[in-house]
Amino acid sequence: MQAGTAEQTRGLVPCRRNRADLSARVARCWAACSAPMFLAGLLLPVLVGCNSTASLVRSFNPQGHTLLLVVDVSNSMNSNDPQRYATQGAQLAASLVQRGDNFGCITYSTRARVLAPMREVRGEADRLEVIDTLERARPWGETNFISAIRLAQSMLAAAGPGGADAGATILFLTDGRPSRQTEQEVAEELTESVRRGWRVFSLALGASAHDRITSRMAASTGGAYFNVTDARGLIEAFLTVMGDIEDYLVYRGAERRVNSLAGSELLAFVALEPQGRFERLFRDGQELALGDPQLCFHFPTRQDKKRAFEVVHVPEPEAGSWEVKAAVAPRSGYILQKPPFSLEFVSGYPKRTYKRGEPVEIALRVRGDSEELIGQLRVRASVQARISGPGGEQATLPLRLVANSARELIYEGTCQLSGPPETYTAQAVMSVSFADRAQAEIGKSVSFVVEDELGFALVAEPASLDLGSALRGPGELRGTLRLRAQGAAMQLENLVLAGGQVTPQSGDLASGGVLELDVRVPNDGQADLRLSGTVRAGEQLLPFPEVEVRRSLFAIESGPLDFELAPGGRATRALGLRIDPYLATAPELKAPSWTGPGTGIVAELAGDSLRISVPADAVPGSYRGAVRVALPGGLQASLPCSLEVVAPRPRLALSTESCALEAAPGSSAETSVELVLHYRSGCTLELTCSDLVADGNARIGQRFDIELLPEQGWSGTELSPGSPQTLRLRVWTSSDLPEGLYKGTLQLLCRPEDGGEAAKREVPVVLEVQP
Repeated sequence: MQAGTAEQTRGLVPCRRNRADLSARVARCWAACSAPMFLAGLLLPVLVGCNSTASLVRSFNPQGHTLLLVVDVSNSMNSNDPQRYATQGAQLAASLVQRGDNFGCITYSTRARVLAPMREVRGEADRLEVIDTLERARPWGETNFISAIRLAQSMLAAAGPGGADAGATILFLTDGRPSRQTEQEVAEELTESVRRGWRVFSLALGASAHDRITSRMAASTGGAYFNVTDARGLIEAFLTVMGDIEDYLVYRGAERRVNSLAGSELLAFVALEPQGRFERLFRDGQELALGDPQLCFHFPTRQDKKRAFEVVHVPEPEAGSWEVKAAVAPRSGYILQKPPFSLEFVSGYPKRTYKRGEPVEIALRVRGDSEELIGQLRVRASVQARISGPGGEQATLPLRLVANSARELIYEGTCQLSGPPETYTAQAVMSVSFADRAQAEIGKSVSFVVEDELGFALVAEPASLDLGSALRGPGELRGTLRLRAQGAAMQLENLVLAGGQVTPQSGDLASGGVLELDVRVPNDGQADLRLSGTVRAGEQLLPFPEVEVRRSLFAIESGPLDFELAPGGRATRALGLRIDPYLATAPELKAPSWTGPGTGIVAELAGDSLRISVPADAVPGSYRGAVRVALPGGLQASLPCSLEVVAPRPRLALSTESCALEAAPGSSAETSVELVLHYRSGCTLELTCSDLVADGNARIGQRFDIELLPEQGWSGTELSPGSPQTLRLRVWTSSDLPEGLYKGTLQLLCRPEDGGEAAKREVPVVLEVQP
């Protein structure tokens, strides 16, 4: 690729002569630059920041599937998803990950953060920990795709000695375009995923997120693209994607009987927006204990949690007829079964890129564990592909069986697309009917790009139009955008600037001609601006070139500030203020006031840092607040803050860190230890000393030969703060005891009377027995 190509092609209508297909270009670049790219892969964790391997990956099973959620928590999610369906959909995905598979979660806005490190899901505790962690995500900031992609690829690269295998899935959720990044920049950032076979499944919320960048992220990596117009559909979208990723058979309706196939790995009952709760579980008519963690995973587990979904998750179910019952029937529900067979696209069909008018070929493979099962499916299954694009459903075609063996079936089909050049998604679905008349579907999805071969292009100058600060005050921000026609005369139609105005909204351009556009936006501090329209060149209808129209904003880049302190503690965190040079007046900051179980928490602003002081008598618990920011023009901003006040452990100060004694056989030895309690209240002390054992296994038993003797009138059990107490240790030796070094441990367990966390001290004891 020649130097300067990225700049030359920025702002162009996709044009075969001017810009080759991006995924093919990435593949050629990798083939020519494998050694440099390999080094870049090694350096990737360093380039994304200071995320250590330990902070990215907790555990990893190379034999399991790998799913990494990347969830948009930019400020626009407050309005696009006020009920936080994205969070609940992510929690549903976490609850449906199979035991032995790997799961992690990243959130992103202005920057990306690890919300849940990658870990192998080994049981209920792992799922609940991830589900609870997802509650912490709070919307703020802009939309930074590149930060999210870098951190996601770093996490997958750190999973296991060689990183995650090909087929690892990144489920990427967004409600908009990246704030300051182009399609080409995002595509180049995905080179590592393309090279290593990591798939991106893009889940776009709302019309503004239905975008080339989001859809082509999926197409370039062999994943699939889904668009959800309303946030209420997010949970079902997550369910669809999880069925795709994990090869689940999906039955509609939660309260129905389903026969578990022999060899199935999972049976899951899911209710969406449940009116009541799942209360009873049956197998072959016999009721089972729904709350038994050895039998199933049930979430939510507490009555006070209001959820838009509920799930009962039975791993490795016994063969038989299963069903659940709810107090009130849910609005809608599903049953998922992981059967002993799988569905997958044959490699290379469909391809990732097609020319306009080229037939789309689809090849699908069904793999099973036995010849008998494949034989049943041959009779009871039908397979078809649905190809959808920007205009809705485009084509549905049955796939014909072309080959079968004892281990697999192969289905094939060909479709001729008539829609415009765009990203399309092919969803292959196998419908299965069972002997009990139950019907289920198992599906696989993949996206591909159809591009036109054009000999002309429309260039936008500049490709990125910065109108200045949106925080100067009321009024408008204005700029000029020039359009230049190359290779053919063109007509500009229906030009729209979402979030502003553009004049003229249509016009004619001769080949080589220039049309100037007046761009105006209100000075209201909103960051989302998108310019769109259509262009005609002869009989061809083209998309408007990608142009980023932006305003410079004030930002707090640290993200939510989380503190954890004991009473009497202090801590300082930087806010990470970024003020663009256009902003003439500095913002006014106001320190947070706290809500929580107690009072007295002090928050002070020192420059661009927040300092927290917790009084010694503070009540332990969770506190919430926010740094308030007053922006020019009457605009407001805030930075959420949380404080966890933890009860301190008692601390015992000892006059010695070890006890050394000497004695002859048939005598005794003793030593004293002085104790001082440092705590806000009294404590109960439990004293024990282990047996003293020599290398030859000779032993001095603690039951008869070791005494712990409190002195100075002290009971040995009650400790008061600040008062020194003396403990005497006496050891008796028998006359036939072999000489040598005898070692053991003096243990002191301190339990606070106010119910705080206990503290434990261990002091080594060494007795030298000499003749």
